[in-house]
Order: sequence, then structure tokens, then C-alpha cells
Amino acid sequence: MTDRSLIERFLAGDSNAFNQLVWKWEHPIYNFILRNTGDNELTKDLCQVTFMQVYKKLGRLKEKEKFSSWIYRIAVNQCYDEFKKRKRFRGHGDTTGQPEEVPDQGTALTDPERICHQNQIKTILQDALLTLPEEQRIIIVMKQYQGLKFTEIAETLQQPVNTVKSRMYYGLRALKKYLVEQQFDREVLLDEM
Repeated sequence: MTDRSLIERFLAGDSNAFNQLVWKWEHPIYNFILRNTGDNELTKDLCQVTFMQVYKKLGRLKEKEKFSSWIYRIAVNQCYDEFKKRKRFRGHGDTTGQPEEVPDQGTALTDPERICHQNQIKTILQDALLTLPEEQRIIIVMKQYQGLKFTEIAETLQQPVNTVKSRMYYGLRALKKYLVEQQFDREVLLDEM
């Protein structure tokens, strides 16, 4: 069922339609926020706030076919709010935990050694992502991990496409520099991804 039809059913009084919408979007939104914050507990909280905002404001969404951009915009705003809080309270200790990305349903794990190695690579990449400025990190996560097109990202962030592409370029360049400084083996990364 499409987002639009679920939204219309929800607005007509079918509360189960909203549950289906949450079920459809909870993993992408959770993983998006997690890659931007690096903190599991914080991500759970921000996801909950995101879906509460969706619930409250869904009736105001004029273009129902643009739901994906709209929900990402809400999640982006939650991340930005958190980044502002962190800047205000910097120096009060960092309580972030290691991120545990929610796997897609049906993921089969068979080789423990390979899984451990992949988890180490994910941790290194997550650490590298967290070194980037928020504007670059959000765009890289939306493009590389969420699979959004530049036009979708630009619409979500309400920025020109060229600005999005530029921030993506500078973010990827900074990631490469970080990985080189950490003496991360490029071939290992390419083999594992």
C-alpha cells in the first residue's frame, strides 16, 4: 500500500493505517538518525519524537505524495535540534554508546568472524561520519545509506541541488582524509562494502 493511501485512510479515521505507516518507515528513519547521532538511546528518543510529530502534523501535509521528503525533514530537524543541544552542553561528558543499526528484516548472519570484521568496519565508518559537520553528514547519510536522490535531498533540506552536491563532495573528501589519517586500508573497505 502506498504512503498516500495509508495517509488518506488514517485521516479518514483508520488508526491502523498510521501503525502501518510507522511500520514501513521506522527502520529507515531509525537508521538515518542513528548514523547522524551515533547513539542508540538518543536515536530511540528522536525516532519517537519524529513519529509523534508526524502523527500531530499529518493532516497539514498538502502534497501526500511527498511524504518521504516530509518525514525525513522532520527527522533532520530532530537531529539539528540535538546538535544544537550538544554544542550548548559540550564539555559535560559524552554518553554516546556504540551504534547498533537495525538490520533489515530477513538478514541472515552466518559467519561470525566476517560479521565481527564487518562490525569493526561499520564502527570505523560511523566514527568517521561523526567527525563531519552536520550539514555534510546528513547529506551523506541520506544519499549513501538511505538511497535518496540529490533532488529528494534538496527538497527535504530545502536547499538548492548544487548546494547538496557540494556538501556531499566536501563531506566525502573529509571522510577520505580521516580514513587516510587513521591508516585505514582502502582495499579492506572496498572488499567489505
